[in-house]
Amino acid sequence: MKKTILKNYTFYYDDEMTYFYDSKCNKALFVKIFDIKNKIINYDGAQLIIYFNENSIKLNPLWNVNIIQKNSGSYILKSEN
Repeated sequence: MKKTILKNYTFYYDDEMTYFYDSKCNKALFVKIFDIKNKIINYDGAQLIIYFNENSIKLNPLWNVNIIQKNSGSYILKSEN
């Protein structure tokens, strides 16, 4: 599992997932890595969007993702196969 910290929240996520963070909109997008060929990464559809507010976050699961809350600031994201 990979680990990242965004806005004081910790996210653990599958090795076949990655994320993109948009600081202007204060959102993160998690996607599944579909395939890697010749150093080109192909992504599957978006799995999760996270909206960051001043004191909270909103998790918006889109496709094939399980979210487990470890504690108030820590989440495990697992791709459904």
